[in-house]
Amino acid sequence: MGAEDDAAPPAPGELDNWELSAARAAAVARVLHARGHIASHYLGVAGRAGRSPVNRANRADPANERVEVVVEYAQRAAPAM
Repeated sequence: MGAEDDAAPPAPGELDNWELSAARAAAVARVLHARGHIASHYLGVAGRAGRSPVNRANRADPANERVEVVVEYAQRAAPAM
């Protein structure tokens, strides 16, 4: 999971963009673990802090403040005959 945030620099004592985006991603991981019954060792989080906006032309676009969920899976091997 990765979270994106390109907000203005924080005021003193507030989270910076890296901390904020990582906290958003971690919050989604906690919900998936608690309510989605996904084991925590299957979850990973990353903060992007404005480094990969959806709308590069308008960095203030709310779509740039998002959490992306990436699902990867491996197919199980067929049972031996």
